[in-house]
Amino acid sequence: MSTGGIGVLAAGWLCPRLMRGIGGGGALLTGMLLTILATVPLTRLSAHTPYPLLCATLAVRGLGTGLTIVPAMTRAFQSVRPPSIPDAAAQLNLVQRIGGAVALAAVTVVLEAAARRSHGLAPAAFAHSFTWLLAAYAVMLLPAAALLPADRHPPRPAA
Repeated sequence: MSTGGIGVLAAGWLCPRLMRGIGGGGALLTGMLLTILATVPLTRLSAHTPYPLLCATLAVRGLGTGLTIVPAMTRAFQSVRPPSIPDAAAQLNLVQRIGGAVALAAVTVVLEAAARRSHGLAPAAFAHSFTWLLAAYAVMLLPAAALLPADRHPPRPAA
């Protein structure tokens, strides 16, 4: 888990620079593509997967995940009129918490079912779960691409 955290820390430094260069939508898509690319090797986990490969993959996934959060939240707040920001912040917080809990529950169910088939938490069970996550990430590319046109329009000025 710590290697994923290193990736998220690196994203905190890289994200503002990337957003200035290619915009929020481009940064978000870059993060999603990094997450997808780093998830592919995890769909092939086995008892023989080298530990350094696993650590590097998790670091790149952390970087990708970190590059998705800031652009999405920045664009969300830029689309809201300043007087509505407190309400929007509460609603985004609620959506994040509920969405995270639902996603965690879904992945847990998938992992538990795979663990039953694998007779325990074997690498194959985790590989199966990562395959489902990879499919979910691929589906999320479409709404993420919707942020690209927002980069062409400057944020609303404060009232």
